[in-house]
Amino acid sequence: MSWFNSLLGTNGVVDGIREGVDKAILSPEERLDYQKDLLKAYEPFKLIQRGLAFATTVMFGIVLMIELVLALLSGWYPSTLTIVKLINDLEMVQMLGYSWLSVMSLYFTGGVISSFRNK
Repeated sequence: MSWFNSLLGTNGVVDGIREGVDKAILSPEERLDYQKDLLKAYEPFKLIQRGLAFATTVMFGIVLMIELVLALLSGWYPSTLTIVKLINDLEMVQMLGYSWLSVMSLYFTGGVISSFRNK
């Protein structure tokens, strides 16, 4: 090893390379510590994800309840079916459905994918 030290000039270079290789290879305990730190860093994004899921679900539920009530009233007031069709034809309602679907798939697939990885 002394010929290698003389080739590089100092012992600090060899020690630096050895420490760098040691830091690059993680032990299982170190890997768990990094995963815990990652989960702590991910917590604010989980809260935002839950907020988006709740907000879009409430909006989707309101539109769904309005359509359900109008559909139930169609037995007494036949013109309400026309209103339901008009509501369904609105671009905003279609976009709300797509946004709800995308938020729910984002919210739920994170847990599903991680549960399959752990098996």
